[in-house]
Amino acid sequence: MSVPAVFMSQSTIPILQQEINEALGALRLAERAPRRLYAPAAYLLELPAKRTRPLLCLLAYRAWQPDHTSCMPAALALELFHNFTLVHDDIMDNAPTRRGQPTVHARWDSSTAILAGDALYAYTQQLLVQAFPQQAAALIRCYSQAALEVCEGQMRDMELAAAEAATLADYMAMIEQKTAALIGGSLCIGALAAQAPPGAPEALDRYGRLMGIAFQLLDDLLDVYAEADKFGKQPGGDIIENKKTYLWLRAHELADPAQLQALQYWASVQDQPEAKVAAVRALYDNLDLPTRTRDLIVDYRRQAEARLQPLLPNPALQILHEYLSEVLTRAY
Repeated sequence: MSVPAVFMSQSTIPILQQEINEALGALRLAERAPRRLYAPAAYLLELPAKRTRPLLCLLAYRAWQPDHTSCMPAALALELFHNFTLVHDDIMDNAPTRRGQPTVHARWDSSTAILAGDALYAYTQQLLVQAFPQQAAALIRCYSQAALEVCEGQMRDMELAAAEAATLADYMAMIEQKTAALIGGSLCIGALAAQAPPGAPEALDRYGRLMGIAFQLLDDLLDVYAEADKFGKQPGGDIIENKKTYLWLRAHELADPAQLQALQYWASVQDQPEAKVAAVRALYDNLDLPTRTRDLIVDYRRQAEARLQPLLPNPALQILHEYLSEVLTRAY
């Protein structure tokens, strides 16, 4: 069953985001006992967020079912899982703030944060089964695969950070798991719940993964070139931390001996952040990395569109792609 076009427009996005926020509030996590377990989870969910993953789930569901109400618990499960990963990531990174506010472990303590994250993860299972008990097996398979890949991707990221040598292939494999797997899984779960035609959940999963890779490449680019007030965090933070991003690894592939020596020198510098960012950015410019990265983002977007094309025209999927494409074009 397709959603009538009259019910689907770009204005659907903020309406769904508001409904997701209201549904999260209706969980009343802060009122659960023991309070010290659930208060940190509620605190994190109250921070401003775009709710991208549950939004994608609902849009995928609406591609075949007109009323997304029954799919909301599954969508919330995806948001809770995402926040579970944020709690644990912040502990591993020893991050003091998230979205401009103290992280859960900084406001409480690491032990409490770990338990709060674990509680969020456990709750996701209940929500998925509650939403579609007859389809629970298929949904759990899709969900657990995405969740497992996120964990594998996080470990790959930690290994990359510690490795003296890393390749672009290593990095691309990492971001497909850590970043893109849950985006694809969110779409797959929405399609499965809606009892989409055979092949559609898999196509949406792959579409989401390709768009997710493009998002991470864009994030790498914006970290170096976006204005601070638009990006929301310190420009050049990846450079200062010597993070092995796409730009950093591609620069090492393209650099001549003198440029490679300069990259290695600035990687060793710890006390000149502004000079370091400016120097490495200039090297990236000389290697034409902004254009190369944008071209790769466009290529992944085109690959994603090819996966989506057999499912069109469909008002909900068209809105979905317009929304994600708008995000991907915000930098250029």
